Amino acid sequence: MHFPDDIIDAMNTCALRFDGYKYEQVSGLSEPGSTGAGLSRLIEPIVKTLMLHADDNMNFAAFFRLQRLLYHWGDGEPAVYSDEHIAYDFLFLHLYHREVPDRFGHEDYCVRWRREFEGRKEEIARFVRTSFRRKGRANGISIQDAGPCASTGTAMGKIAGSQMGKYKEELVKRYWAYQQRFFPQIEDCFERPFVPDGRPPVFLQDQAWRNVIAKPGATQVEMDRLSNLQTKRHKWFGSMNSSQALAQSVLGNLAIHDHLSCLAELSSDAGEPLLGKAQTAPENFAMEHEIDHLGEPRRTSLDGFLSGAYQVAIECKFTEAEVGACSRPLLTPSDSNYDTDLCDGTFTRQRGRMERCSLTEIGVLYWRYVPTLFDWPSDADQAPCPLRRNYQLVRNVLAVCVRPDGTVSPESGHVVLVYDERNPAFQASGNGLLAFVETRQALKNSGLLRKCSWQRIIGQLKKKAVLPWLTEQLELKYGLG
Repeated sequence: MHFPDDIIDAMNTCALRFDGYKYEQVSGLSEPGSTGAGLSRLIEPIVKTLMLHADDNMNFAAFFRLQRLLYHWGDGEPAVYSDEHIAYDFLFLHLYHREVPDRFGHEDYCVRWRREFEGRKEEIARFVRTSFRRKGRANGISIQDAGPCASTGTAMGKIAGSQMGKYKEELVKRYWAYQQRFFPQIEDCFERPFVPDGRPPVFLQDQAWRNVIAKPGATQVEMDRLSNLQTKRHKWFGSMNSSQALAQSVLGNLAIHDHLSCLAELSSDAGEPLLGKAQTAPENFAMEHEIDHLGEPRRTSLDGFLSGAYQVAIECKFTEAEVGACSRPLLTPSDSNYDTDLCDGTFTRQRGRMERCSLTEIGVLYWRYVPTLFDWPSDADQAPCPLRRNYQLVRNVLAVCVRPDGTVSPESGHVVLVYDERNPAFQASGNGLLAFVETRQALKNSGLLRKCSWQRIIGQLKKKAVLPWLTEQLELKYGLG
């Protein structure tokens, strides 16, 4: 199917509003003697799985590069569409109503867009949306095969049939079967007793404790010990998708039954001792442990924490599509701090602020310590901001390496990221994996950040025959085993 010429013209103008070559230079993506090669690295995850970058500057740059490949170097619009054409349409639908940042705007195309197409943009988008081409085979444009780009993170595009959608769909089916089997007579426990419509079962607020797997016939003392490990529950703790509930089921039970030492026998995915020199006595373990010396208005809270001379922070993920990005670029006009704190995702002085980081401006101390632990300077502009995609992992590293007196000790501990290996976000080109890789590569001591899957942890418990009732329930409820 051919698009009308005026639709193609509008989409091309929309893409060319953004000066991709300037962005390539400013962001450090440029490669000597190969203009555009750095931009091509941004295209790969979008073309392969329709995944968007969290930083819209990267999406604009990828949109620009695809326009150059498809309509500048190509022979116009072919009769059959490649994955690159699908990605191009997909990016248009994401970006057509967004303003191009001033520093990367191409004046001529911005003027033409406003004069000829902006008033019709919804009409144009509606045509593209209703004609969105998801099928067809053709030879793709030759894009430089740079492999997964560790310098960019990605956020899952919410499209039907995506890998993430299939992953969650399979989990939800399992949850409803689990509910039917183990809660057949407890309809008052759930917001909706049995509605397998694609959403996971959610416990009522006063029944949310049932989302944590507990030892059959547990004593009240054991139940209290398990419950008291997690007194600050997340908003969606009652959902069977909750990573916090999963963490309490696994780490909490290992702690109260004195089996944390099983984790100490594991290696990280890279072969390092998973818990290093940490002491695994139950009294050293805490959940939702808060750090109060980084100047944060909302303190860093560690999913799991082993205290002592050597500390380990455990960051637990399950169905999340990312590890945890900075919130400042996501502010909207409805947020009370929008005018003062909004950030465009770059480490630059913006909106009249004195500091390059919106958080530094209000007294948060991250950038006081980041240059000591990472190869990221605090005295130079950076685009994108290194913390934009890697915010949560960086906070965790700072939590274990910065002491309350302000001294920095890289030898005092490390961070472990625990993830579900079925989750596309932690597979090749997934935003979670890319954030991990970029953060680890930037560390002056890469061993400060390690990862291990839930599957390997549960496999270790089975190997050691530890808490068999727990591993059985984890298999039934989550398919983890």
